[in-house]
Amino acid sequence: MEAASHDRLADVSGIAPSEFESRRTMCADLACERALGAIVVTDPGDLRYFIGHAGYTDLGANPFSGPVGAALVVAADGTGVFVVGQPEGSLIELDADRVETRAYPTFTDLTSLRPRIRLATGVAAALDELAVAEIATIGFAGSSLPASVLEVLRGVRARATFVDIDDAIGLLRMRKSPAEIALIRRSVELCDAAQLAITRLATAGMTQADVLDLARTTIEDACGVHVPMVLEAAYGSEAEGDGAHRELRNGDLLLTDVAPQIDGYWGDSCDTRFIGDPDPPERTMIRVIEEALTLGTETARPGITADALDGIMRGHVGSRYPPYAGTGGHGVGLDYHESPRLIPGEEIVLEPGMVLAMEPGVYLDAATARLEHVVHIVSGGCEVLSRHLEWHELY
Repeated sequence: MEAASHDRLADVSGIAPSEFESRRTMCADLACERALGAIVVTDPGDLRYFIGHAGYTDLGANPFSGPVGAALVVAADGTGVFVVGQPEGSLIELDADRVETRAYPTFTDLTSLRPRIRLATGVAAALDELAVAEIATIGFAGSSLPASVLEVLRGVRARATFVDIDDAIGLLRMRKSPAEIALIRRSVELCDAAQLAITRLATAGMTQADVLDLARTTIEDACGVHVPMVLEAAYGSEAEGDGAHRELRNGDLLLTDVAPQIDGYWGDSCDTRFIGDPDPPERTMIRVIEEALTLGTETARPGITADALDGIMRGHVGSRYPPYAGTGGHGVGLDYHESPRLIPGEEIVLEPGMVLAMEPGVYLDAATARLEHVVHIVSGGCEVLSRHLEWHELY
């Protein structure tokens, strides 16, 4: 029973314990750079990155501890304590040489009606255990640390200074290791399989539900298990909605966005194909998007900013169509939308090891089209991990 439950907490597999330790060393280095006594990590994606566990099971968050019920406290010397509620705390096994697990009670008395206070006192106890000075500056992730927890911490550690370093923590995850690239590559291969199945089999008369089921079945048949995924199938004009209330027709542009998560890491993809014979304006629309994606792929390399890369694609589409208002892409990893974002003003400089989903598109009232593939930034350029767009001319 315990082994089965423990397996459900293993959010990330395929990553060696030594890699998690090196990631926590990066966190400790960040603490030293910022003159912090410790960093408190609470975002579930960040927790998976540093220790392999988000602090909750695949059934969701512990109802007695709330959506954010766990925290990793990393001291400037690299040692750490993982604070998590029960029963999860008794099931998690970490490399105890560097990280100890400390569980707090969640439902044993009336205090559990305010369970996040227990998380706060657990974090305070971890700071004491790691010998973090009373007057130290403590870094935390402002987007995920509950206000009630921060309030208690400030009361318990009245002489400490608490600073929000959320962005700095997130930036540590942008450069992917070879093991992470391998896991992302596997997820992208499943994206390709689903997109190819849709391109081969989608015909007039199918419904949106049929298309989504085809994508889901293709991925789960390949994996043999249930797979978390984000799916979209859209067609028809703006006035008709997203196609959920009618069948596909000849002449439709069918847009499908497929993003599965395998062993903790996401893939992402988007394709737009013709149902039947396309009209010349729609063929031109797809060609312009293909050109924009090609220009972006040729431009993606270390040293260029995310803003500049986005501008190449956005500018090409904007020369023929209204420029799209949303993102031109984003990082991919433990979350399916990560930094850097391909949007105007994003000044992050691309580096080897980053993984980007690039997705220029045209969004009109009469039709919508978007193409997306995933690239791995390498020395001198990028490696395209996706293959589904290579088959456009074959089907």
